Amino acid sequence: FSIAVAVYLLVRLDSRLDKLTIAIEKLIAKQ
Repeated sequence: FSIAVAVYLLVRLDSRLDKLTIAIEKLIAKQ
């Protein structure tokens, strides 16, 4: 269980950061 996974889950649980998470996922998908 990595720190990155823990951070990702925390971001997903925080509804206020949902838009940010989606934006990051889109950026990753473009690469």
